[in-house]
Amino acid sequence: MGLRFVGYCDVISDSIRHTGWFTDPHQDGKIRGCVYQLPGRGGKARFVAAHDNEDNGAADCGGPAYVDFSTVYRSNFKHEMFTALETISKRYQTPAMLKPGYWAESAHETAKKEAARAANDFAESEAEKEREYQTAWQAGSQYAGCLQDLAAIRESVRQTIRDMKGACATLRALPDSLKARLRSSIKAELSERETIFQRMERLKSGEADTLYFWAGDERLQAAFNDGADRVVLR
Repeated sequence: MGLRFVGYCDVISDSIRHTGWFTDPHQDGKIRGCVYQLPGRGGKARFVAAHDNEDNGAADCGGPAYVDFSTVYRSNFKHEMFTALETISKRYQTPAMLKPGYWAESAHETAKKEAARAANDFAESEAEKEREYQTAWQAGSQYAGCLQDLAAIRESVRQTIRDMKGACATLRALPDSLKARLRSSIKAELSERETIFQRMERLKSGEADTLYFWAGDERLQAAFNDGADRVVLR
C-alpha cells in the first residue's frame, strides 16, 4: 500500500499539547496518535490517522501502528485558495494566487494537520477503552486477592483454636487469660473478614478506590472475570 510514517500528531499540530493518552489506571502504558501518508493522486497528498502503542514499539522506530482507513484526508487546493483569499486584501492578491496549484503546499499542510487532529481523537478513544478494560481487570485481580485473604483468615482462626486446644483438653478448661486472647484474636479476624467482604462488594460493583468502571458493560464484566480468574459478574 506504500504507507509512510509522517510524524506524531503532537509534533504536526501545535494545538495538541501532550505526547499520548494513558491506557491503564496507574499510567504505565500510553497510546500516541500519529499520521501516515498514502501515495498521492492527481498531485494531491493523502493522509490517514493512526496510533501506536509504546508496549509494542514506537511507530517512529518501525514499531506497529493501528491505522484508521475509514477517512482519508486529502489536500484540497481550491478550498485552500478560497479560504486564504478571504483573508488577503484584493490589492495584495497576485495572478498566481488565483490558481489552485499555488496553494498546493499549504493545502498539503492543512490535510496533514486534519489527519493529526483525527489521530489524536483516535488515540484518545482507544486509550479510554483500554484504560477501562485494564481498570476492570485489575479490580478482578484484587477481588481474587481478597478471596485468598479470606482463606488465610479462616485458616488462621482454625489454627488459633487448634493451638488453644493443644494447651487444654477442652476450650472450657482454658484459663480466663487464654480465653480472652482467643476471643480477641477471633474478633479481630472477623472484623478484618468483614472489611474484606465490603471491599469485594465495591470491587465487583466498580466503585473501589481508583478502580472505577461500569459493571453493567459486558466487555468490562469479561475483563473483571478474567482478572479474578473466575466468573463473578454476569
